[in-house]
Amino acid sequence: MNFLKSLLFFTLCFYASLAWANDARMTVAISKQAQPNIKQAMQQAWPILLNRLLPRELRSTAKPVIVGTDFIVSLSNKKKKTYVFFHDQRVSQAFKSKGVHWFQRPPRLNLNIKMTNLHGQPMSKSRLFMTSAAKEIAHDWGIELSDAGKSLSLHWQWQQKGMVDLQVESQGATYSETRYIDGETSVPLMKAWLKELMLKARDAQFVQYTAEQIDVVGKEISGEKTLVLKRNMNLEEVVSLERAFRSEVNVRSLQAVSYSKQRQVYHLELSTKDDAWLLAWFQARGMTPQRSEQGWIIR
Repeated sequence: MNFLKSLLFFTLCFYASLAWANDARMTVAISKQAQPNIKQAMQQAWPILLNRLLPRELRSTAKPVIVGTDFIVSLSNKKKKTYVFFHDQRVSQAFKSKGVHWFQRPPRLNLNIKMTNLHGQPMSKSRLFMTSAAKEIAHDWGIELSDAGKSLSLHWQWQQKGMVDLQVESQGATYSETRYIDGETSVPLMKAWLKELMLKARDAQFVQYTAEQIDVVGKEISGEKTLVLKRNMNLEEVVSLERAFRSEVNVRSLQAVSYSKQRQVYHLELSTKDDAWLLAWFQARGMTPQRSEQGWIIR
């Protein structure tokens, strides 16, 4: 009887997981568990999911997120792996509650790889290997390879004495570099080089995606306001400022609306209508606050 109950439970979970399978990033493969354990599965799968959803330099911002086993819809053993199906809406809500910025949909790359030898001849087998490696990297890091993605063209050309030239073209911008690739370790070195380039291109798309995460709120209702920071700030500075601001007792919530280097927009909800303290708070940090119709503009 217990066996039948368990079988029914996992069957229902499996079909429930199909409803949340629109985003392939939410399905994570881990080392196979003879008896699937949801807590152990979470410990293994959560870091992999974060790799797919967050830019690398913002990985630490997910630490405040309270991770629960209810994030997981179901577990499924298949061949040599245990597959963990995450509930995308619960993960999304957990991120939003802590003000964590993430890729709400997979960043797209239109990747083109070209490899030539010392004499300028195509290296077909090497190109096939790198193309296969690119698919693996894309799967592991939440990237969608698509003709509709941002262009990333990579041309490696071997030179004498183990030197390899790389020409990169991405969205009209170009640059080049040269590295030494030892023959005995060329496979892992080239794969690591490719991964580095793909992740740089992926994370460069982050600003575009954060701007689409939350609808702009322009009305001032009770303690709700729009907060606009017009300052040149990098991601680390923005995250540090957000954390300090959220720690204030008068701040009920702070939600990002859009983000760029020169302008950050937030929906701010205070516990009271009194917002006079904001003037001194920002001035103490070397900023100039100014009231607007919807809230505050900070320079």
